[in-house]
Amino acid sequence: MGSLCSRDQRNHQSDTEEKSRTAQIERQIDQETKAEKHIQKLVLLGAGDSGKSTIFKQERCLFSPMRS
Repeated sequence: MGSLCSRDQRNHQSDTEEKSRTAQIERQIDQETKAEKHIQKLVLLGAGDSGKSTIFKQERCLFSPMRS
């Protein structure tokens, strides 16, 4: 009669592990989202030999961190 209301100990332990794993995944997603806020993307469109790669190289030289 009480089988619907009683709780198995094994299920409780797996629920705890599942909640812990879910929290860990959520923290990781939040960290990745914060890191991606600083990334800006640039799409270069144009025909061949129009200088797309040249502009990309110039932007990389101007805005990349200095190498020591």
